[in-house]
Amino acid sequence: MVPLWGRGAAVLCWLLLLRALRGAAGARPCSPKFFGRDAMVCVCSAAYCDAVEPVVLPGAGGFVTYESSKAGKRLQRSEGTFRHSLSAPDLVLTLDTTQRFQKIKGFGASITDAAAINVLSLPAAAQDHLLRSYFSEEGAEPWGGRGAPTSGYPTQGEGLPTHHPLALGMPTLGCPPWGAQLGGAQLEVPTLGCPPWVAHLGVPTSPPTAPQCSGCPPRGAHFAVPTVGVPKLVHPPHSAQPGVPTLGVPTLRCPPPHPLPPNAQGAHLVVPTMEVPNLVHPPHGAHPGVPTLGMPTLGCPPPHPLPPNAQGAHLVVPTMEVPNSVHPPHGAHLGGAHLGVPTSAPRRPPALRAGLQYNLVRVPMASCDFSLHTYTYADVPDDFELRHFALRDEDTKLKIPLLRRAIAMAKRPLSIYGSPWTAPAWMKTSGSFVGKGTLKGRAGGKYHRAWANYFVRFLDEYAKHNVTFWAVTAENEPTAGLINNYPFQCLGFTAEQQRDFIARDLGPALANSSHRDVRLIILDDNRLHLPHWAKVVLEDEQAARYVHGIGIHWYLDFIGPIQDTVVPTHELYPDVFILATEASVGSHFWERDVILGCWERGNQYSHSILTNLNNHVTGWTDWNLALDLEGGPSWVKNYVDSPIIVDGSQGVFYKQPMFYHMGHFSKFIPEGSQRVGLIAPQKSKKTPLEYTAFLRPDGAAVVVVLNRSPQNVTFGLADTVGLIQAVSPANSIQTYVWRR
Repeated sequence: MVPLWGRGAAVLCWLLLLRALRGAAGARPCSPKFFGRDAMVCVCSAAYCDAVEPVVLPGAGGFVTYESSKAGKRLQRSEGTFRHSLSAPDLVLTLDTTQRFQKIKGFGASITDAAAINVLSLPAAAQDHLLRSYFSEEGAEPWGGRGAPTSGYPTQGEGLPTHHPLALGMPTLGCPPWGAQLGGAQLEVPTLGCPPWVAHLGVPTSPPTAPQCSGCPPRGAHFAVPTVGVPKLVHPPHSAQPGVPTLGVPTLRCPPPHPLPPNAQGAHLVVPTMEVPNLVHPPHGAHPGVPTLGMPTLGCPPPHPLPPNAQGAHLVVPTMEVPNSVHPPHGAHLGGAHLGVPTSAPRRPPALRAGLQYNLVRVPMASCDFSLHTYTYADVPDDFELRHFALRDEDTKLKIPLLRRAIAMAKRPLSIYGSPWTAPAWMKTSGSFVGKGTLKGRAGGKYHRAWANYFVRFLDEYAKHNVTFWAVTAENEPTAGLINNYPFQCLGFTAEQQRDFIARDLGPALANSSHRDVRLIILDDNRLHLPHWAKVVLEDEQAARYVHGIGIHWYLDFIGPIQDTVVPTHELYPDVFILATEASVGSHFWERDVILGCWERGNQYSHSILTNLNNHVTGWTDWNLALDLEGGPSWVKNYVDSPIIVDGSQGVFYKQPMFYHMGHFSKFIPEGSQRVGLIAPQKSKKTPLEYTAFLRPDGAAVVVVLNRSPQNVTFGLADTVGLIQAVSPANSIQTYVWRR
């Protein structure tokens, strides 16, 4: 434990610096771990997970930037103001809101069996951190938030890497480290004139390099509190030395917990004896009428044992404005008024906000390659009426519980969509879950009709668990089932077969059920099949009446350029949305499955997202929400990488660069945002920057800029409010947001 007097000074400096630090380093910074040079992940556990501040926009004339980089930044926030000078860089990107394109559906990932297994392998608090990191505007909730235990939080930095700044011997879930750290960011106290005896903060005690902090007292002085009418104590009551009376407090009952600095004389706490009789130990956060147990209801134990008669004491520091969203160290008073703690009863302080705010979730209908075994919901042969249809434990014990938790914590409504990999083996020409095979018979026949009703039953059963779907895809990768010896679950369709199945079976089955509002998405396969696949299905009037969207995967993008596939499809069918429904790195035979900390894989995500968004695609869905260190589990060993990798044996998970790249889109471009023009001068067409621009439903402008090159690039962003003079660092991604 740090010396109590040092803590007191740190309390004051913590308060004075609060506003300056707000937004400088994020609410809870990344706990880094390196797997080679520049290969950095952020480590999360039950005890700690990084968090980003709320997206609060500055007033007119200002903008906010979030930056992630290979150099180590992770959604780091900064603010600036628009300029109106005549000088401008050679490259200026100009927002043109007269050009309006597609509206955004959203961003997200898939909850597969494997993803659910990995999430649930973590301790309960770590599970909550992981889910919040993806779905909530709130990230890690300190102080024992919803669903978190209220006692038994680890101390001594338990569960954290040994180098982590919060490994200070204090509870790390919501218990403030007594001024030494602010959400894990070091308080640069010495540089603001605070004295060397606060060196326990873990920062250098070199001479200040910034303006002096008038509120930080000289060595040994009191807390800069007026002492008029208050007896001056030689030593604070909580560190009274034997034989030195301290306002009538029996000094031998409370020996000093730590030695005082040699020159600390004159220090005192403003604790009038008429209000706090027989004080023998300050309760660190107690206030009149509230039990002085260090806020046990919030899971924060006191730093020292408290005597029975310690209630009623409080620290008094100068009155100053401190945002209510940050709770002072255990109830320190500002001019006698508690911050964030009512005098009647404690309340839970606001949560730190960190989630990427995913709003799309894809769910496999029964097993896929990322399951532990093969199964469907109707494996009893010849059960055409689906009397034996039933969800499996993978649904009721894995996926559905996670979906419900995600729904509960998401501020934005989740749009969940389902995709089948295979029909029951008895419905297929192959008689097997895997390999080349299609549905038996023809469209309109009993096998096709049973398979269409299978979709309805799936939606029915999930609805019984209060999980409803926004859409279904007609089949995951229908062309896979046309390949001999295909290694995992599949069901083959040609474009013509899918057209007929939708027109005669699936479309009517959905339309005549209680799920008639569920959208139907065709293809759900590599975009190289466009525009042919869309033409075959959508030029049939009967099929087209049931179809709302087209799903595309990214695995063969290098074969089918987007200008030759997606663009002509949009031009032919502008009212049918196009959605990227699956992507993952590490899937090709020449790639390593999992590469922890690989920045280039984050670049691949952002490059794909930008390419899609700039060519009429309405959203982008990642594959597995979380995988293990191997890239699974997968019954067929089809291992791939994921933005979050779980090490269940250690109770931790790693946020990869891909995670933060996703966040630069999902957190700032909500559903309903519309892409607008972002125009570069003709002479600058060869810039290494990739970019896109949107107007959000709240009227704010968003610009995302990706620089995959090894050089910094100077550029400008121009809007009617002025000019942003900016630099895109080498290997970085930035998101700019401002009010218009």
